[in-house]
Amino acid sequence: MDIIQVFAVKEILSNLKIWIHKVDYTVCGKSWNFRNINSPFARFYYLEYGEGEVEHSGKVFKLRPGYAYFLPSREPLHLSCSSEHGQYYIHFNAEILNGIDIFQFLHPAHQVKVKDNEYIKKLLKNLLEKYYKTETSDILESQGIMRILVSLFFSEITETQSSQKIAAVVRFKKALHYIEEHFTEDITLTQLADLMHLQPTYFSNLFCSYFSIPPMQYITRKRIEKAQNPISFSEYSVNEIAARTGYEDVFYFSRLFRKYSGSSPKHYRKQKLYLVN
Repeated sequence: MDIIQVFAVKEILSNLKIWIHKVDYTVCGKSWNFRNINSPFARFYYLEYGEGEVEHSGKVFKLRPGYAYFLPSREPLHLSCSSEHGQYYIHFNAEILNGIDIFQFLHPAHQVKVKDNEYIKKLLKNLLEKYYKTETSDILESQGIMRILVSLFFSEITETQSSQKIAAVVRFKKALHYIEEHFTEDITLTQLADLMHLQPTYFSNLFCSYFSIPPMQYITRKRIEKAQNPISFSEYSVNEIAARTGYEDVFYFSRLFRKYSGSSPKHYRKQKLYLVN
């Protein structure tokens, strides 16, 4: 990695913002059994004892002590437990460039073996204690702990892989930032291409080669992602949320929401995602 790439990576990661929605320790039994959970937040698990199971992305992960687990947001999950286990869990989002989910671009491991279990348990206990306090020192310590925990899952990503992904984000920074700021508006391919001084077709092909999704589909996905939090956590009606994310036709919005999230807005709301650990 050359010096320019190093500074680019440091600039992006130094501005990483981690939003913690919930952190807790709980004992789970057979009732910890949830199908087709599609959360607008990522999940961290660390089991103190017992076992559980998570299925996502076509893979099954056995949850057991001695390992830490990361589950990405906005992917269908199946959670189950055949007996009893004690778990620390965290619901969180990690964003760069004022709203872009870092896990869309850097794909960390979902399971890592913990080298020092006592150290991780100490961090989790401190986080559980500090997160609900409002002192500046406690807030900063909570953020620091979260960065350490998130870093566990990036240990297997090579320097080349991370630099290439970050380089892509840096190259498309103007376009990505513009989408974040104007996703409720009618953004055209020409507008995005002009920001980067590229011809529209070339811009679209280049964007797709870097991010594996055409730019206009990326915008649609972004709108649906922006709708997931208010559907889960607010009292706004589906009509209001559709309008707030750029859709005047609520039926068209619902059709897109089902396509990208796997369920209708009303069913998504009924999941009570925030309460599922």
